[in-house]
Amino acid sequence: MFRNYNQINITQGTGPESIAFDCKGEGPYARVSDGRILKWEGPKFGWKEFAVPSSFRIRKLCDGSIDPNLEPICGRPLGLKFHIETYHLYIADAYYGLLVVGPYGGVAEKLATSAGGIPFKFTNGLDIDTKTGMVYFTDNSTVIQRRMRILKFNLESGAKAKNMSEVFADPEVFAVLPRVPDNIKRNKDGDFWVALNTGRSESIQSDASDPIGVKYNEKGTVLKRLDGHNGIIFNSISEVKEYNHRLYIGSVTKPYVGILNDY
Repeated sequence: MFRNYNQINITQGTGPESIAFDCKGEGPYARVSDGRILKWEGPKFGWKEFAVPSSFRIRKLCDGSIDPNLEPICGRPLGLKFHIETYHLYIADAYYGLLVVGPYGGVAEKLATSAGGIPFKFTNGLDIDTKTGMVYFTDNSTVIQRRMRILKFNLESGAKAKNMSEVFADPEVFAVLPRVPDNIKRNKDGDFWVALNTGRSESIQSDASDPIGVKYNEKGTVLKRLDGHNGIIFNSISEVKEYNHRLYIGSVTKPYVGILNDY
């Protein structure tokens, strides 16, 4: 399978769907099933709580929970990104909206829960353009219609009521994927890793027998295909994050962050 695979086990929860590293290179940080964001402090200290999405989160009810029915109370952070200038962590939480927490963690501050008079339904992936001061994130309905909005939040604006807007653009095909994608993560060189987490039982056409991630450049050219070799450790991939010549593998359900040193 993979010669240099290892993993960081999580005992406080499951489902590290989104992964981030701070501006000092510390981490990884990962969200878990009970709504908390944890920070890896190394083998000696393990995972430590870094942030929670809301002061309304009930610890006795939420801590350690793997019950999805509690997510509206406990939170479900799905997008994590540190701002390279302020060291603040911006969070897209499916239920609490767009949040931010300072470099020392704690209870996140709510920045927005609606845009254009329309409340957020399911806040998801997030990224930051530090040149323009914009936070981009997605919001989609999971009940009535499969409609997705791409939204931007202006960090430089002082008036919070006026700094939300919807991004309108004519979409174009960037890449045709062999499976249904999940998170998209950009590396320091501007290339993209797309996680593939659906359809492992189906026959596909790909150079990899079991593609769980694909790396593209900005033009949509395939640079690398990550083959999971049908291993059970990769059956719920949510994210592939490249950092310091390693791949950190996020998961919807697993109790660990996977690490590939040789890929």
